[in-house]
Amino acid sequence: MGFDEATNDYKIVRIFYVEDDKRKRFGVVAPKVEIYSLRKNTWRKMKNTRVPRFVYERGVYVNGCYYWLEKNESRFAEANNSYGNKLRIMFFDFQSEVFGEFEVPHDVPSDLGRCSPHKLMQFEDSLALCVLDSPLCDEGNSRFPCCIWLMRQENGVVNWTLRFRALLEELGTPLDITKNEALILEAIRSRDLDVTSIISCDLKTMIHKDHGFGKSMDPDVSIFDLDPSTVDNSFPESLIMYEGGKLLLKYAK
Repeated sequence: MGFDEATNDYKIVRIFYVEDDKRKRFGVVAPKVEIYSLRKNTWRKMKNTRVPRFVYERGVYVNGCYYWLEKNESRFAEANNSYGNKLRIMFFDFQSEVFGEFEVPHDVPSDLGRCSPHKLMQFEDSLALCVLDSPLCDEGNSRFPCCIWLMRQENGVVNWTLRFRALLEELGTPLDITKNEALILEAIRSRDLDVTSIISCDLKTMIHKDHGFGKSMDPDVSIFDLDPSTVDNSFPESLIMYEGGKLLLKYAK
């Protein structure tokens, strides 16, 4: 889902795959793409989309484009289960309605896409890629190298800038980075993988805070809480009642 500022229209892009005669969904049959327009309240098919075949991964919407990491199993099957900088970032531009792709930074860990925790996110009004590398051990203490790159695009050329390089005290799945430059992680707290904690790390002071979270098997916690999530760090407060708000207040009473 994304917003086309030029036409003031919200759009939804749906990609689905058709099995070939060998029952392969990522085979020779090209994916089909449909776009829904909220203004027109209609679906329409896209032609000549050239959308790549990929294994779906959650992405991020930044400045009119939706980005995600390609995980094409067939292309990188020979890479010893590691993708590294062979991975590419795919995107869809909601204004021009075209798909595109570009390379990740060349210095990403070799196991990016398999074992290395990573996340695409928005930071400083740009696309950011956060990657945790293999742990470093020093006198029995483990530290986890973390790098955050920012993507800049000028005249159609994509460049990456290393914005942060830090050693974290916690290993976890990166969720987001706040405007105050605090990295948010989801860390596992038990051998049974059923307890998680939300960790924040101030990238200026390197102060870590454990905010707790919960046990996935508790009745009041969703069984899907270990699924990689996101954090909304730019939610605006407003005194304006959104449409339908009075109906919610009626039920709240």
